[in-house]
Formats: sequence, structure tokens, C-alpha cells
Amino acid sequence: MCFAESGAIRRKFLIMGLDPGTTAAYALLDLSGNVVAVRSGKHFPLDAIIRETVSYGRVLIIGTDKKNIPSFVDTMRVKLGARVIAPHEDLLVQEKRNLSRGFPYKNNHEMDACAAAHYAFMHITPILKTVEEILEGNKEHEAALLREALLHPDAHLRQLLDTLTHPEQPRVIDEPRKPQEVHHRVLSKAEKDVLWLKQQINRLQHELLKNERALGRARQAKGPEAHQEQLALAERRTQSLQDALLHERSRAEQLRAERQRLITLLERADNFVPVRKLHSLSKSEITRAQRGSLLYVERPNMINIPAVQSIAPRLRCILCEHPPSEKLKKQLDVWLLCRGDLEVIAFERFVLIPKDQLERHLQEQALLSNIITEYKEKRAYSLARM
Repeated sequence: MCFAESGAIRRKFLIMGLDPGTTAAYALLDLSGNVVAVRSGKHFPLDAIIRETVSYGRVLIIGTDKKNIPSFVDTMRVKLGARVIAPHEDLLVQEKRNLSRGFPYKNNHEMDACAAAHYAFMHITPILKTVEEILEGNKEHEAALLREALLHPDAHLRQLLDTLTHPEQPRVIDEPRKPQEVHHRVLSKAEKDVLWLKQQINRLQHELLKNERALGRARQAKGPEAHQEQLALAERRTQSLQDALLHERSRAEQLRAERQRLITLLERADNFVPVRKLHSLSKSEITRAQRGSLLYVERPNMINIPAVQSIAPRLRCILCEHPPSEKLKKQLDVWLLCRGDLEVIAFERFVLIPKDQLERHLQEQALLSNIITEYKEKRAYSLARM
């Protein structure tokens, strides 16, 4: 059952198999497939299970034996910040017996929990192999990479490792020739991602071919009931590999399209201003924007005001995807502008805005702001004389 020699990181992160009900049960495995704990209890509340499991480590994956995720399991997912892995169809009793073989369970509830945990472990094994291949013996960033890979299977792991190993230095957004530098850097990352996905697809195709050959031999052979259980598991494994292969091909196609878009934009790089993009104005997001005179924010009303005020003196303005509230505009010492009709080409960490459009938009908004300010001053003066 063991995936590899268990290290401190693999013992720190856990897989939970959960069987809800009047008598609830859980089983914990580490990332090497070793059993950490198995327990059940009548009227076993969710909070009690959480208190017990967190003492063993951080649960990243929750397995269930049901196709439709039970509400108890989903609530556990939310509270633990984990990801749920469910089978394509409800696991049959014989399948659960086979999956839980060798586990120290005492009743059917614990057996179901063990089966769910083992099924989830089998599902994430290709991800664990991928992480090992990417790390190439570098254990320094193993925890961060494992956590990201298991919680966000769509993450670009090689790009993440590159960021962890060589942190990107902040840049001033209005430096000379900045657009070309930004485009070339992002294009280089896109090309690396496409190459890595090709390798992933080749690996999955090879693994799928081996599994299909073994499945074909198993279908031709006739044997006892245990053999049929193995056949059912092999069919599920084949389906899982086919799904993973389809997903990786889709990601590769998206990256190719992104790469082509970058190449096209490179031809017009001097016509654009690159601006740092933030999801919100929270403290954690603001720390990503240490330099530059412009920011582009998707959700400006999600804000940590002291954090924004700390960088306000160097900001020319903050461009907002959605309109900021009037109350917020009055609270900040920085200009908040809605993007309006500006053409915005969005990427993961920045946006590109045509230079001429941006300057015209800023001038128009500045003029409008001055008119409003003058009107308010005259209105206040008139009221004071009455």
C-alpha cells in the first residue's frame, strides 16, 4: 500500500475516509498510504471528529464511497479546507471489502471509511508521482507544492516551484520597455507549461496503455470472485486515467491558445501599459503590489483600508473592474476609478491597457473630478452666505 518511504511532510498531510451516519467513522492515511487512525462512534458529531483528526496532522483530502457527496462530508470539507474525492459510481460492498483489505477496522462503518480513504489515496497517487518528478529531490518546497497539488489539481506546479525557488522581483510598472519584458517573461512561462503538459500527457498515455492491456487480459481470463473484484477496480482505474488524460489535453490546448495570444500581443507591445492586477484590496493582495503607480482591482469593495492607505502616496490611481462605493472613495487618499469603456486584456497577474485609451480616460476623469469639486465648493460658499 505504501507509495514511498514516509517522510515528515508525508506524515504531516493526511487523507481522511469518512462514513457519515448515526454511527459515523473515519480513517486517516498519510501520503505514503500508511494507516494513521481508524475510529467510529455512535452519534459521533462533526466537531468531535475534527478535534481528533487535527491532532494527527492536516487533512488535505477527504474520501467518500458515494457518488453524490453527503452533506456531512461536504461540511467537513469546508471546515477543514480540504478537497473531496468521490467515485464515479457508489462503491459496491465487494469493492469496499477489497479496498479495505489489510486495514484494522472493527465494523462495517470503519470498513467503509477505510475503503473511502484507500480509494482517495489511489486517486491522488499520480499527483504524488508528478510532485516527486518535479521536485527532483529538492525537499525545501515539498510541503507547499504538495498542498497546492492536492487542493488545486489544476495548478501549474512547475511554475509554482519556479516562483518558490526564484521569487519574482517587484517591478515598476512604468519602466521603459516594460511591456516587452512582461510579455517575454509570461511567454517563456507559457512555453515551459506547454512542454511540461506534453510530458504529462505522454506519461498518462503510457500508463493508460499499460492499464488497458492488463484490463484486456483480465477480461479474457475466467477466475474466482476475487478476480472479478480486481477487474472492476482496473476498469475504474482506466476510467480515472482517461479522465485525467482528457483534462491535461484540455489544459494544453488552453495554454497553446494563451501562448499564441502573447505572441500576437508582442507585435504591439509598445502600444500598451501593463498594470498589476489584484483580486481585491485586502492586506494579502496589497503586499503583492509594492511598486508601481497604477493598480487594477477586480473587487475594490473587499478592502483593508490601512493597507491601501500605506501605499496611497505613490499611487496615481486604482482602476476598478466593478464600481467602488461612494463611501469608500471618501475614505481613501487615492483616486478610485471605474474602468468604464477601457479595453482591458487580462492575464493572471496583470492587465494590458492601450496607452492612448488609458491617458484619455484619466484626463476625462480628472476633468470631471475638478468640475464636481468646484461645484461643491461654490455650493458650500452659497449656502454659507444665505
